[in-house]
Amino acid sequence: MRTSIALDYMSATTKIHSVAQVVERFAFGVEFDKWMSSKAFNGYENALRHPYGHVISWTTKRDDMGINVLFTGMPLKEIHDRGYNCFDMLRTLFEAEFKFSRIDLAVDIFDVKIDLEELQRAPRTGSVNKLPVLIKDGPNCEEGATLYVGSWQSDKFIRLYDKAGEQEMKGVLWYRCEIVLKGKTATKIVARIVIMKDDEIGKFTQGVILGMYNPENEVFQQAMDATPERVSSTKDVSHQTYDWLMSSVSKTLARVILELPHRDVLATFEQEVNKHIRELAAQAMNTKP
Repeated sequence: MRTSIALDYMSATTKIHSVAQVVERFAFGVEFDKWMSSKAFNGYENALRHPYGHVISWTTKRDDMGINVLFTGMPLKEIHDRGYNCFDMLRTLFEAEFKFSRIDLAVDIFDVKIDLEELQRAPRTGSVNKLPVLIKDGPNCEEGATLYVGSWQSDKFIRLYDKAGEQEMKGVLWYRCEIVLKGKTATKIVARIVIMKDDEIGKFTQGVILGMYNPENEVFQQAMDATPERVSSTKDVSHQTYDWLMSSVSKTLARVILELPHRDVLATFEQEVNKHIRELAAQAMNTKP
């Protein structure tokens, strides 16, 4: 068994910085004309999406709403794989007095089978009194199920699911235990994390999870006791990514080719792949000492 830790979601707001300052802070070296207009949510009227996927939202109607920056899992992985430290980003935002409305911390568990039904039935301690809910149909359930601990309406919520099943990675053992932290709890947890060394964050996250949900289950206890790698990366599961490409992406590509017979989808796809290969090669050359 091995485990790793990842920042999987982050939403933070500032009322003391301008839109231009926030855009500049989260440009990651990408020119402004590469940003795209995006649909705004949660009462905001304007939004810009970075090519990596994170979104900055604001409104001119209500100053009290501030400017929001939202990172979901995919842009955080993109940023990490390009060499940025996502936890350093948390530190920078905290020092700049951003307020955190939500962060998700994920413990990835590899190379071991977790019986979610057995886990649901296991005696447990922790701050959550409500019986965990096991959902076998819906998101994250293609090859398994999702165990929910706590209430989504609360400021702390846990979900444990078959990540390999979600990604359609056949023959791979990969589970993800996510703790969702919202509101004042998110800001308090960030205040603790920013003063830690990176290699301390994983054990801290495991402790937060066990404080909320501590089942009498040997595999889960071993996973929470194992020392996590500093941060999860798509690079850590490159062979699994290959399986996902061959089993899932290839199916999607085949479906699009059949649905669009008048377009040379395969040739266009190959051109895009070759373009990205050239970009990655150029980036690798630029980062060499």
